[in-house]
Amino acid sequence: YVELQQNLSEKYYRGAINEVLIDNPDSIFDIYTDEEKLDLNSEVFKNVAKVYTSKTNTSSVEIMRNMSEYSNYIIANSSFSALAAYFSKSEEKKVIYPSPWWRKSEIRIKSIPDNWTSVPNIF
Repeated sequence: YVELQQNLSEKYYRGAINEVLIDNPDSIFDIYTDEEKLDLNSEVFKNVAKVYTSKTNTSSVEIMRNMSEYSNYIIANSSFSALAAYFSKSEEKKVIYPSPWWRKSEIRIKSIPDNWTSVPNIF
């Protein structure tokens, strides 16, 4: 996504985190990422409990299973995180997604569930 210039900005994550904190001010976040240079010293990541990276020896199926057990989601513009949120059995889940899915592109995602909340994807 970095090479495609479609990576999400800190502005997106800040807006998405604030959206979750509106209803759940004591929320603690887990991060699943393949980003090797994640700056966890940033103020935006102050409520992070755990970081799961692609360097762990966990299968994609196990990661998907783990991710789908949460009740709140801030998803990236990737099908993997969107599917984890979609498969979640939580009846009161809150899902935050970037809009547009990709910047400066004609690609649009159809059939996003009505109860999902968009946050601007601007850089």
